[in-house]
Amino acid sequence: MYLYFIQIILFFFLPNKPVVSNTAITDIHIRVNQLGYLPNESKIAIAFSHKAITEKFQLVSKDTKSVLLSIKPTRSKAKGWGTFKYYYELDFSKIKKTGSYFIQTKKSKIVSQNFKISDEAYGQEHEKLLEFMRQQRCGYNPLLDMVCHKRDGRSMFGPMPDSTFVDVSGGWHDAGDQLKYLITGSYATGHMLLAYELYPEKFADKVNALGQAFPNGIPDV
Repeated sequence: MYLYFIQIILFFFLPNKPVVSNTAITDIHIRVNQLGYLPNESKIAIAFSHKAITEKFQLVSKDTKSVLLSIKPTRSKAKGWGTFKYYYELDFSKIKKTGSYFIQTKKSKIVSQNFKISDEAYGQEHEKLLEFMRQQRCGYNPLLDMVCHKRDGRSMFGPMPDSTFVDVSGGWHDAGDQLKYLITGSYATGHMLLAYELYPEKFADKVNALGQAFPNGIPDV
């Protein structure tokens, strides 16, 4: 679940860099995990095309250029992926040796971006994600050193007199417009708490309750 939490957030917030070359002469595209893969976890890349892919793929060592594994593409049964008609899974989970690799088609030599298999593949990325959550805070924002919503939070057309102040600070802004939604906020909260429950040793103590750079003896998550 810790990995699941990381992968979900990375999907939205990591730069979407192109991970395929030679696209001018081929219809085959390869996508890999840009952060890398953990040695003992599953390792799957995706290949897609407008046409059926008949050739095999190869896992290649970046350093020695030696082929370590021949990969037979498995047609994905998932639907609604986008404009491409054919999607394939490239499973190389049996490779556990750490190092740098790339995937290529056997005949046409279309290559993926380089990637790593490493115990530190995810490194401190989860801490960067928590930093993003802090900068989205409603209330005191440690990044800007400012407090938002100073003049709003007024009740209208309810049981209280109009313009009654209600303190609803807390949680996170959904976007730059400073709106907040309970569904997305509770979803993020649940994933972060579960990640900490399962992997408490992964989270550091670098900031205080306000998000300022002073440890307070409590994991930042």
